Amino acid sequence: MGLDPGGNEPRSWAAYQGDLNDVALGVSAPAGTDLALNGAEILTELASMVVGFGPTVTLAPGESTSWTRLWGVAPDLATLSAAFAEARDEPTQAVEGQVTAPDGPVAGARVVIDVDGAPYTIAVTDPDGRFAAAVPPGEVALLAEGRGTGRSVDLPPGAAAGSAYAAAPVQARFLAALTDGAVPVPLAEGRGVGTPEAPLSLQTPATLAVDSGDGLPFTVRVRFVDPDPPQDPLRVTPRPDGLAAAAWARDGAVEVPVEPGTYDVLVHRGPRYELHEERVTLAPGARAEVHADLPPAFAHPGWVLGDPHSHASPSSDGALPMEDRLVVTGAVGVQVHFGTDHDHVADYRPLLAPLGLQDVVHSVVADEVSPPVRGHFNVYPVEPVPEASNHGAWLWWDDIPESTEAVVDRLRARHGDDFLLQTNHPTDNGMAAAAGWSPGEVSRPDKWTSRFQVAEVLNSGDWTSFLPFWEDVISRGMTVTPVGVSDSHSHFGGHVGWSATWLHVDTDDAAAVSDDAIAAAIRTGTVVPMRGPFLDVSPLPGATVPPGTAVDVTVRSASWVRVDRLHLLRDGVEVEVVDGTTGHFVLEPDADAWYAVVADGDTPMQPVTNDTPWALAGPWRVDVGGDGWTPPLPPFDLSR
Repeated sequence: MGLDPGGNEPRSWAAYQGDLNDVALGVSAPAGTDLALNGAEILTELASMVVGFGPTVTLAPGESTSWTRLWGVAPDLATLSAAFAEARDEPTQAVEGQVTAPDGPVAGARVVIDVDGAPYTIAVTDPDGRFAAAVPPGEVALLAEGRGTGRSVDLPPGAAAGSAYAAAPVQARFLAALTDGAVPVPLAEGRGVGTPEAPLSLQTPATLAVDSGDGLPFTVRVRFVDPDPPQDPLRVTPRPDGLAAAAWARDGAVEVPVEPGTYDVLVHRGPRYELHEERVTLAPGARAEVHADLPPAFAHPGWVLGDPHSHASPSSDGALPMEDRLVVTGAVGVQVHFGTDHDHVADYRPLLAPLGLQDVVHSVVADEVSPPVRGHFNVYPVEPVPEASNHGAWLWWDDIPESTEAVVDRLRARHGDDFLLQTNHPTDNGMAAAAGWSPGEVSRPDKWTSRFQVAEVLNSGDWTSFLPFWEDVISRGMTVTPVGVSDSHSHFGGHVGWSATWLHVDTDDAAAVSDDAIAAAIRTGTVVPMRGPFLDVSPLPGATVPPGTAVDVTVRSASWVRVDRLHLLRDGVEVEVVDGTTGHFVLEPDADAWYAVVADGDTPMQPVTNDTPWALAGPWRVDVGGDGWTPPLPPFDLSR
């Protein structure tokens, strides 16, 4: 949380408070100078932390300039702002107080301190609810806040965020804390916000206890029944995704601190399962129990659900720790996690056993190679190199490639020939956009490669932007597997759990699957990208078949995922539509062609999402003459 009002006005310091009260980070200019920085860039653009803290200057040849910056790490912003003021020799006044609630003093509450009507700093209360700060002279106003993040990830108390790159002793303590817990940093949760009349008084929280009875992970969403009163986002932590609270359980039970009130509680674990809804009313200090029955919605023997593109803290724009990513993945029913962090080979596998997720989630080590002018590519499976920078990721900014073909050469030299290369969001800041792709044309060949084996056709729930690209490349003879991904960077982002890919791996057990089986499924195209349903198809997609082959399709889905029709595509053009959830299609083209089946529906998948169902199976390539399959369109012209 920060107090940045926006704009690029000079300021003396800028800092951020960690949302779990665990740390505050800041930077200040020395006395007599100011920062020239939009404070919002501190945590999102690390380059700005290096070069952005001084005014713009014009230098003649041979001239130089320099800036001095003061860096600080502290328990809260109030400690940092006081230190910065002292270093700048600025006058201050002392502010102190105590935050209380009907059940006693409140530890871990945040107190926003305004000076002359503008937010200046944030103090965090100690175990006795007390706080202190030093602020500039002026009229002071206080506001206590004890909402917390509104997010409850089922981890032991004190299990702080870890890192793939910590030194071995630190990593060992972190892994032990995931199992045994540690001394937690106080964080007030479920206590609401002070009022103008009583700015340092908070509520007694209530507790929502949810269990599934089967010991498996699940997701909880606590929705408002009555509208949530608006709050100033500069002073009060926003609600998580518009909810009163959210939680992710890893072992069949979770407790959620909430403000007293009446709520609609949704418990689900993604599209493989049925869901549970219930309304509860909680008084201050009360505890309500919700027992959720979440039976499997259908069987999928031989298939597992994977998400070949998601992020966590190793990515500069990842907004959740690695352990949270794995808990969220399991809690929405995804069985195969791919650790595709930007330009990092981050290994999530050591976290699975301490989290108790080794039987429900398999993690694939990967890297999203992210040169901005050439698009983003996932490489997987790869292995980390612990002694290397970013665990062996290619640091492309130290070795700017002359072409996208050179990018692939460098990746093959680094990781070998066995990994799969996936082009991400190809027409949206991806390779297709960078290379000037349009159907049949590539206007910038130096930014193109045909050596990718996988393409996203579904990213963050959207298929309309990406499917035409895949249809065009396979129509021109390229063997490219379509995948669906969340591309999630946060707890909620990217439609995580229902923008994903079914993988045919001869088991439905995440504990039994292997990297080799996952890679084989993707390499051969035996996958089903989906937004909600599973398509049970015969023969398996990715096959080359003779004319007269019958393709049978049965939609399997939870009751809240309603598919209305099946579309048969030939060479990307719809040739047949069948209403309902079963289809029997005979592939009898007069010349070599490829076919695919798309399932969709008109009803949003409520109460989980407003999206409607969609899934893709294919292609099946029909070899009419038995002399090898000939694509319907000529290859790309890359001669320009």
